[in-house]
Order: sequence, then structure tokens, then C-alpha cells
Amino acid sequence: MRCSSAPGAPPKEADDGPSREPRRRAVAHCRCAGPVRLHGVADATKYYMLSPSPAAPADSAHTAVSGPSVAVGPVVIPRYLERAQIVTRGTNDEVEISEYRRWAEPLESGIAEVLADNLAAQVGSQRVAVFPWRGATARALDYRVVVVVLRFDGSPAAGSRSTCAGTSSTRPERSSC
Repeated sequence: MRCSSAPGAPPKEADDGPSREPRRRAVAHCRCAGPVRLHGVADATKYYMLSPSPAAPADSAHTAVSGPSVAVGPVVIPRYLERAQIVTRGTNDEVEISEYRRWAEPLESGIAEVLADNLAAQVGSQRVAVFPWRGATARALDYRVVVVVLRFDGSPAAGSRSTCAGTSSTRPERSSC
């Protein structure tokens, strides 16, 4: 077998016996092939989150602690939206599933959080909980808002707004006797 150990080097003779021959061939093959460049593929996936309306504060630190206690949830969404990929509605009610645009959190959770933030700002209460709630929070609730999303449309384009159509029911959690 003849191969250069480096480009431009004189050929070397390999006759050290049969046991070293396969290894020498592999090493020689790698040396003769030259440098190998591996190019990584950039991840084109973008992640999105819902955000409260501009009138609602990002946190409810400026709202009253003594307002009514309200629980938001559970939020139920259509089955076709129960996925990480963003689903948009095209023409003729065609549904398009984006491969590279995804929700950063489960959509039900995002809707519940945004509703809670908006509700806290509108009601003026810091006592708004998001489903699931447990223990003392569950016993101290004044109202519960259950949401069923029927349709959720929008575009992941920057600055776009989403439209959520659904039903909700608000009911007192504690009976007043």
C-alpha cells in the first residue's frame, strides 16, 4: 500500500504485517481524504407566547389585595389546537400547521394566564388564580370562570393580534346562606 502521510510528502511503504494493515489503511484513507468540514444546521424554529392586552399590567402588583378572589380555568380548546405547532386557518377553512412556528407553552395555559392578567386589571384584584388551584386557594374562591374556546385565529407575524371565540361561564364558588 502506498499513500502520502501528508500532502506533498514522499510515499511510505507499509509492510509491517497483516495485523496492522487494516488499521493503517483506515488511517491512510483519512489522511488522504483531507480535512472534513461539518456544517451545523441552524434551528429555524421560532417560539411564541400570548401576552395580555396593553391595558393590563404585566404583573398585578398595582391591584388591590382586598378585591374578589377569582379562579380562571380550566380552559378547554379544540383538539386541532392541542399541539406545540401553531395552527392557522387558511382560505376555505383549510387548516395550516406550521413546522417552524410553535407555542412556547401549552396553549390552554397561555390563554388562562392572559385571561387572568386581563381580569385582574379589569376587576382591580390581585386575588386571581389560574387552574389548577389547591388547598387554601380553592377554599377561598369567590368566583370561577370556566372557558371553552371554540375558535382561535390569528397570525404569528410580529405585532399581530389573535381572535379567540368561545364561551365562558362565571359562577360563585361559595354558596351564600
